[in-house]
Amino acid sequence: MCSNYFFKNQREKMYQFVLPFILLLNVSIGAALLRKPIPYVKAIYSAPLTYDPSLMNDTASLQVSELIYEGLVRFNDTYQVIPGLARNWETSKDGKTLTFILRDKIFFHDGSEINSSDVVYSLSRNLTSASLVSKFYDVIEGANEYLNGKYKTVTGLKVLSNKKIEITLTRPYSQFLYILAGSTAKVLPAKLASSESFFKKPIGSGPFQIISMDQNEIKLSRNTYYYAPVASDELILKIYDEEAAKNAAKNGDVYDLSSYPLQHDDKIFQLNTAINSNVSETWIIGLNTKSPVFKDIEQRRLFIKNIDREKFRKTFYPKSSAATNIIPKG
Repeated sequence: MCSNYFFKNQREKMYQFVLPFILLLNVSIGAALLRKPIPYVKAIYSAPLTYDPSLMNDTASLQVSELIYEGLVRFNDTYQVIPGLARNWETSKDGKTLTFILRDKIFFHDGSEINSSDVVYSLSRNLTSASLVSKFYDVIEGANEYLNGKYKTVTGLKVLSNKKIEITLTRPYSQFLYILAGSTAKVLPAKLASSESFFKKPIGSGPFQIISMDQNEIKLSRNTYYYAPVASDELILKIYDEEAAKNAAKNGDVYDLSSYPLQHDDKIFQLNTAINSNVSETWIIGLNTKSPVFKDIEQRRLFIKNIDREKFRKTFYPKSSAATNIIPKG
């Protein structure tokens, strides 16, 4: 009896201990399931003009391209060229032939596997008459003939195997890897991209995929197939002019103002933390040559000669360095 009584009490105490634990565990799991990831909200000053890499020449489109698409290679944080969809590449001794080997198990947002045919198709699109970026790729062998309709394919773009691509240039061109790392050399799914509706909600292989988009915001979510870690599960791009963006940041609705040329002493940074970093961009002053004032090249030269560019730079962009080339230092 005593023995039975002892075990009975032990069981009751055990039940008293286990039950709160189970309830606590259930509550914790429930809270975890209900907890939604906090999206990272970035302000941009314009909606993309296009989602087609072959037509991109505006900053907003190029920014979004880097988020939703991926190329053979890409830039790291210090603007060095590193592997992207290609795990490695080799350059011939004469500098004219580049051979790329694709990573294993790389996929588009819809789960379809990426292969060499997608790469050749995508780079060929940049050499069509509709392309606005063909001048960056005309160093590829057969590019001009393809652009002019003389050839049906670009002879310098070859599929060697399902995971191997060869690109032959007309001459050694050390900057070509930088072009391939840029926002227009992105790989699209060959079977889908020719559809007229494709770019209404495009499919890429970049770190984020588009959930929805309109003229006010673009919602993106993490690409679960991406080969590298992605910093955020959700990203929202809000389209604001500079003043509206600062007001949104002041109200806590936006976390990132890096798309705007703000200075360190801007009032917005008295309320929030300014994180300074070097940005590799080249800012230019453009002249409208359609204007009667600037149609004459001598007038343009005279105008440029009489502008104190150094004073302009120090007044509006005091943290910047003077440009000596279209490509920034570093």
